[in-house]
This record gives sequence, structure tokens and C-alpha cells, in this order.
Amino acid sequence: MLSPEIERFCTEWLAKSAQYNDDNVEGCYDKFFTLFIVFNRLYAEATFELARQGRISISPNRSLPDRKGATEYTLAFIGQTAFDLLLDYHLTGPVNDLAMLIEQEIFYIKLSSPNGDPQREKDLLLLSNLRSSNKKKKALAVLDLVYSIRCNLFHGHKAFLPVQVALLKPTMTVLYHVILALQQAHISAGRSYPSRSG
Repeated sequence: MLSPEIERFCTEWLAKSAQYNDDNVEGCYDKFFTLFIVFNRLYAEATFELARQGRISISPNRSLPDRKGATEYTLAFIGQTAFDLLLDYHLTGPVNDLAMLIEQEIFYIKLSSPNGDPQREKDLLLLSNLRSSNKKKKALAVLDLVYSIRCNLFHGHKAFLPVQVALLKPTMTVLYHVILALQQAHISAGRSYPSRSG
């Protein structure tokens, strides 16, 4: 169970995200960033809880393992069975839409640093995993896709153009439902976490 402070944080930021118009690029950027802030808070708490349970080991002298938190640890905390239900009941359409955008090279997801050049071979591997019959591989690919798009946005590799709406709308649907699944997993964990200041 999340602390009251974190619950309030998530409730208020989710309400804030709902106020944006996601039919235009400005609203999509604002909504995506807002949703990702909630996701970041929840997967950080999930990472800490997995560490407390002894299911993972994280160094006290290093920062949060962000990509692992958003992918591997999120899946471990939600659980494979719950994530499979999420895919079956809420994410099939959005994930198929995103896979099609990658397949048709409308968008490139895996970009090189520092120039942001497309890495087609990595995109094709991501596409293969998104369509995999291996449930764990598919779940991790979905989470990796969301995190990779976040990196492209946060690090300036995305043009601020209306075409981005086609990518961001299905991604935000995925992100929203993963947030709800993380909230439910925290409730199921059945303990209250201490508030953090600073």
C-alpha cells in the first residue's frame, strides 16, 4: 500500500494529465510528461519494495536503476499474469498500432547518441519482441518501448510536430494502464511505505 502522500501525488497528477487535449502535439507532450511523472514515482517505489523483499539488489551508493525500474522491475512488481491480462484487455490495440508505426518506419524508436540517428536493426528487434508469442518478452518490449519514447522526448530527439500525435496517443494509453496496474500491485503488496522528503 502506498503512503497517503504518494497516493495524493498520483491522484493529483493523474487528474492534471486528464486536463490536456491529446488531439494536438502540445497537449500530447504535456500529457505524456505528466503521466510519466506518475509512472516514475510508482516504479521507483516498486523498485524499493522489491529490494526490501530481497527480490532484487540495488546499491545504496548509486542512483535508481531507471531503465530497469521502468521495465524489468515494473514487470516483476505487477506480475506476469496481471500484465498478460493488461495486454489482453486494454493494450492489444495500442500495442498493435505502435508496432505498425515501427514496421512502416513512420517512427524510429531506438536512436543513437548523441545525434539521434535511427538504429533500424534495434527497432526491428523491438518490433519482433512486441509481436512475440513469449509473454515475458512481449511485456518487456512494451515497457521498453514506452521508456525509449520517454528518452527520445526528454533528450530532445523528437521533433515538436503534429505527426507525433500518432505515436504519443497509443503510448499514453499504454502508460495510463500500466500506471493503474502498478497502483493495484502496490495495494496488493499490503504495506504502507514511509513518506520521503527532499
